[in-house]
Amino acid sequence: MMSELNANGLEFIVMRITEKNIPTVMNILREIKVLCNRFALQFPFLKATCQFAIFATYKKISFC
Repeated sequence: MMSELNANGLEFIVMRITEKNIPTVMNILREIKVLCNRFALQFPFLKATCQFAIFATYKKISFC
């Protein structure tokens, strides 16, 4: 159940970023941080997943 919630949380974050059509890399990272912080406040057990999402996104962008 926990991994399902984590996956749903990441899916929601990606959907929000896609909906907003955020243009620049730094804005994408900023938006991920904002959304992750909101998730972490509501669901503390998602904090590690959110931190991983930020890290993974940064790593993926830095290899582009």
